Amino acid sequence: MASPVPTPQAGPVYLTASQVRARYGGVADMTIWRWLRDPALGFPQPEYRRKRRYWLASDLDAFDAKQREASRPGPSGAVQAAPATMGA
Repeated sequence: MASPVPTPQAGPVYLTASQVRARYGGVADMTIWRWLRDPALGFPQPEYRRKRRYWLASDLDAFDAKQREASRPGPSGAVQAAPATMGA
């Protein structure tokens, strides 16, 4: 008997810390820790459940869009200065 196909979730999608690290190229947990403590970067804060961190995928999507917008070339062709970089 085949296993049932999972249906899409109707509620919010949460990512674990390891999924977030993988999403950003396999960065170290220390990098995520630094991003969380850099107010200029504006990295989304996680929700804590039983001492584990979970990020809303929609918050990360919004953060990514903001970073893309900040790195787009301006009218003169020069790249606009971003408030902070995502590098560690």
